Amino acid sequence: MDMAKQPYTPNLLPPKFSVVPLVPKIALAHSVVARYDESLARLPNPRIVQRAVGTKEAVLSSQIEGTQVTLDEVFLLDVNETTDESTPKMMDYREVINYRRALSEGANLLEERPLTENVIKALHAILLDSVRGNNRA
Repeated sequence: MDMAKQPYTPNLLPPKFSVVPLVPKIALAHSVVARYDESLARLPNPRIVQRAVGTKEAVLSSQIEGTQVTLDEVFLLDVNETTDESTPKMMDYREVINYRRALSEGANLLEERPLTENVIKALHAILLDSVRGNNRA
């Protein structure tokens, strides 16, 4: 039996795609964002919620890199002033703090200019300030 190789024939472009199944999900997402927007507008200081959300993102993203600090620990360390920066927990906390600073600085920079290599490098420098990996290029 001769099994000659057949050339690959891709599907025709553009692919057939329907947004109809996505419409309910898009409507739900729009509704949730609108409620969130309205909730923030009613707060006397919406930055409190933004900081909490940013902190949660910082903890989760830092855990990908190997930090062992939890969201509860970050909030507790935020209110406790300590001078011992040498413990592993404090070093992990420092990484989360840097992440929060980078988020804030990134938002400020993007209001002034577009996303560029220099913006990314500036944010990367904040992330690595006084933490493991700071001596790497």
